[in-house]
Amino acid sequence: MTFRKLLFFCLISFYTAAQSIGPVQRMGNFSEAVDFVINDIGLIYVADGGTNEVILFDPGNNEVKRVGGYGWGAYSFAEISDISLSGINVLITDRYNKSIKLFDKDLNFISEIKGGKYNNQEFTFNDPIAATTNLKGDVYILDRGEKRILKLNVLNSDITGFGDLGSGVFSLNAPDGFEIDRNNLIYCLDGKTMKIFDEFGTGLSLYDLDEKGYRINLSKSGVTLTKNNSILILSFEAEQMKSFRLQVPDPEDARISSTVFSNKLFILNKKEIEVYNLE
Repeated sequence: MTFRKLLFFCLISFYTAAQSIGPVQRMGNFSEAVDFVINDIGLIYVADGGTNEVILFDPGNNEVKRVGGYGWGAYSFAEISDISLSGINVLITDRYNKSIKLFDKDLNFISEIKGGKYNNQEFTFNDPIAATTNLKGDVYILDRGEKRILKLNVLNSDITGFGDLGSGVFSLNAPDGFEIDRNNLIYCLDGKTMKIFDEFGTGLSLYDLDEKGYRINLSKSGVTLTKNNSILILSFEAEQMKSFRLQVPDPEDARISSTVFSNKLFILNKKEIEVYNLE
């Protein structure tokens, strides 16, 4: 079964296959977490929107460092909307500062991308809500305001865009987030539809979701879609699906994002990370 066929099967069978499980561990004490990511060696980075900070945990789930605070400098943020990996480095989207900031794995500032010139080409962000890179180092930026994805090519310093009105049925209307897998496929959530592009912006597949508002996250092993108490896990390697229905007694505890690492499911809510075993 190809992954595209698998994905379709997973989405239509999600609710009937859901199951209830309990966490084996909890970690963190956040003000209002908005996103997180785990790298290949188990370092965990959490974006706390309540304090405008990024918090680093080691593989033993111990807090190591935090950077940020409200502001406009290299180590300040106005609103973190997305955190992702760029190789061993960390890419942070600062939505209200209209900035994409690159930090090393120890959260030391490296560089920043803002609207301006790139190889003598003018470009701007209207409302950047997410950014990531592919294995080549090309930078992709999801601009909700312009309803498009910008690609900054690291080899020839060219800028291209896709997903705009010229993309036909693959035009973006209300994009919520996106990810790029290790085959350079781009998965973009757009309302109640997942739109899949190749690395050049050519539309490949459209898949209807049961509702809008999911958050997408990528791990080495696959993709997770998260909304409230629903978690959908799509495995690349095993070409299989596991889905979970989690009981949420308080709407304030609604799950925000999730990812898989070392055969465990990590789920972020506003206050903490829950860890579940996958069997």
